[in-house]
Amino acid sequence: MNLINQRLLECAETCENFIDEFKNNDPQYKRFLQLTKDCADVCRLAIKIIQNRSGIEYKFLNLVQELCLICAEEGRNLWYDLRFHKVIADCQLCAEACQEELDAHSIIDL
Repeated sequence: MNLINQRLLECAETCENFIDEFKNNDPQYKRFLQLTKDCADVCRLAIKIIQNRSGIEYKFLNLVQELCLICAEEGRNLWYDLRFHKVIADCQLCAEACQEELDAHSIIDL
């Protein structure tokens, strides 16, 4: 799970950096900022859950993937603001890494 941990960390850091740097109270950005915060939190938690190996990591990766896709899509709705592009790209990469991990796990379980 090295790639997945790397993607989760990159996504969390990108989202956190964006939140720290983006100072705009415009209501049109509110949902994206909330999703970005949630995405950062969930990605960090996913790393811990994977490390714990409690058996729920793959179920949790489904949630992470879904949230990352929603966050990226919301950012695409605001595509005209170039500051969002890194968040969109890293959320998309994280979602893809989650799917690859889930696909690999389902093959192992067959």
